[in-house]
Parts: sequence; structure tokens; C-alpha cells
Amino acid sequence: MDTEIVDDLRAQAFAAVAAWLRRDQEGFDGVVGSDEEAAVLLPIVIGELITALERLVGQHEVHKQVDGWLDERRTRLAG
Repeated sequence: MDTEIVDDLRAQAFAAVAAWLRRDQEGFDGVVGSDEEAAVLLPIVIGELITALERLVGQHEVHKQVDGWLDERRTRLAG
């Protein structure tokens, strides 16, 4: 993907996260746009949040927490 497009998507992703943290639904909807646009933006948002978590607590800890959550969910669904 073109570097300029990636930079624009990252900026849009951060704007969406900022609006969400402010609990600004109207601002969030304005940044995210249509469902089709949101579908393109969602992987960028997830990637940026995971990167931030890995920097804060380390990749191993993120994997451990996600695996623990998934194991607990599987157990609940099976039970």
C-alpha cells in the first residue's frame, strides 16, 4: 500500500481512537465514516492499539493476556 495512504489511514485511526476516548460519538462517526470505510480502518486501529500495548507491557505479556482470555472464553462456551 502506498505510504501516503498508510499515513492517512493511521491519522484517521488515531482520530477515531481519540474521539472514542472522549466518548464523542458524533466525532467518531465523522472520522470513521460509512461501514465500508470502517471495515478498512478497523485493522489499522487494531494494529496501532496492539503496537502501543506491546510497547507498554511487552509482546509476551500481550500474547499471554490474549491467550488467557481466549482459553477462558472457549471454556465458557464449551461448558
